[in-house]
Amino acid sequence: MKRILIGCFLLTSLASALAQPETARRELPAYAGLEELATLVILAEGRYKPLDSWAWETVRGICGRLRYQNYDQLTMLLDMTAVPDDWYDEPLLRIDHRPLRQALEVDPTRKYFSYAEIRGAAGLEKLLQELHSEEGSTLGSMRDYAQRLYGQLLLCSDLLTGYAFTLVPDLADEQAAWSSPGAPRNLEETATATLRATWNEMLAAWQQRDGASFNSCVSQLRAQLDGFQYANRPTRQSLEREVFYNHFRPFRKAITVYLLLILTGLLGLFFRQRFLYWLNGALHLIGLLLHSWGLYFITLIAGRAPLSNLYESLIFIIWGFVLIAWLFNFKYREHYVSIITGLLGFIAMVLAHQTAIDITINPLVPVLRSSWLIFHVTIILISYSAFGLAMGLGHIWLIGHRFLPDKTDLRRQLTDFTYRVLQLGIVTLAAGIILGAMWANESWGRYWGWDPKETWSLITLLFYLGVVHARARGWVRQRGMAILAVVVFASVIMTYYGVNHFLTGLHSYAGGAASRIPPLLLVYIAFETVFLLFTAPAFKLLGTQPSSNSNS
Repeated sequence: MKRILIGCFLLTSLASALAQPETARRELPAYAGLEELATLVILAEGRYKPLDSWAWETVRGICGRLRYQNYDQLTMLLDMTAVPDDWYDEPLLRIDHRPLRQALEVDPTRKYFSYAEIRGAAGLEKLLQELHSEEGSTLGSMRDYAQRLYGQLLLCSDLLTGYAFTLVPDLADEQAAWSSPGAPRNLEETATATLRATWNEMLAAWQQRDGASFNSCVSQLRAQLDGFQYANRPTRQSLEREVFYNHFRPFRKAITVYLLLILTGLLGLFFRQRFLYWLNGALHLIGLLLHSWGLYFITLIAGRAPLSNLYESLIFIIWGFVLIAWLFNFKYREHYVSIITGLLGFIAMVLAHQTAIDITINPLVPVLRSSWLIFHVTIILISYSAFGLAMGLGHIWLIGHRFLPDKTDLRRQLTDFTYRVLQLGIVTLAAGIILGAMWANESWGRYWGWDPKETWSLITLLFYLGVVHARARGWVRQRGMAILAVVVFASVIMTYYGVNHFLTGLHSYAGGAASRIPPLLLVYIAFETVFLLFTAPAFKLLGTQPSSNSNS
């Protein structure tokens, strides 16, 4: 009976996780030619990519999310170009910053607005003048949001006027931006006329919902574009592989697996069925494989290690965390490993995909084009994975101490697990710092320069060395170990995220002005504060004083 109930619970959870969004208000066709159109080459953001990838990135840039209602991205953008009148009043543009909405003099309680609304906003002209002024200081913290809005408006304008689909190379200058088939540049007169006619016929066929004509025009357009020769042209196989990656979405599937891992881990704690342990192990491995597959695809697509931006480094940290937990679970074989793996994996992956983090696959900037990148950054990120796992284990220890005070063996095992993981994190962080110093000497002619990133990496290493030393010397007991694993993780967040955005240095994105603190970071700080006050009250935070249980 228990197994039947568990099975029903899992099936219900899976159905909820995979539920489809509501039906869109406008039906768009799904012609066979769209699949061929998706693999056309476009040059955008300095990279040759399939039109399908550009469509995903463009929709996210405009709407702040990967999908608008349930429209296919490429279909939606094509419809915006072919039937622009249907999209002027569609609430596509996402504006998160309330002061920006107030400056535009639009409804400050809304987040989504149409292109027509923003273009007609009373405060738009003044806002754009301030944005493009030499000082630009009057905008303050609003400047980044105003810049993003300006980019959204440009994208919408290019789509609605037909100039966004930059599919035609400039044969006179390989370094020049590409142009739209509707207005190609630097082509022979005959080629220009033929290409423009094919493009206009394709849009007309789409507007009239003539599937046969549309498919024929797409085939003609591909043949004409394939006739242009240019350097570093991607192969048809690589384009199709990237389109497959876009639609298979291994990281999204991994999110579902991590959610199921939480549920099965919780069930394992209550029912203690052997088959649940094997189910947890299988789900853990499936999540790891999906995650690994996604990183492998990014490597193939970009032609480099997936370590170049915040999104790629974040999903790499999560991968390292899941891998370390899976390896350690061979020794500990406990359901709490599944719970913490699923919980942290799920939360971090949702944040990576649902926030404003840029998920675009772009070429490496010149300063990062070094073999040192793989060794230094990979090892550093693995250390963050280990510290993240220790932080999660610390939470479990404190929850267990609060609600299951008799489970002394479990807490002892958790302490040992945390200690081993911290040792791994310290070793990898130290190795990463040393490799980074060697890279710095090669790039900048010095091993150490007290750059904020270097300084905070050293601070983090010293903090964690202090934690394991205090535990080895008996200065803190099990509870202190758990609390410090939670508290000291703040230094990892500062090293990984804070330095890049709030401090100025060689590793910084702040550019001399600190970024606005994201609300989610404030939520995290508030949550951890309340959690520690609830689970480790008064002055017993470090567990240095003997209690009724000498190991606590």
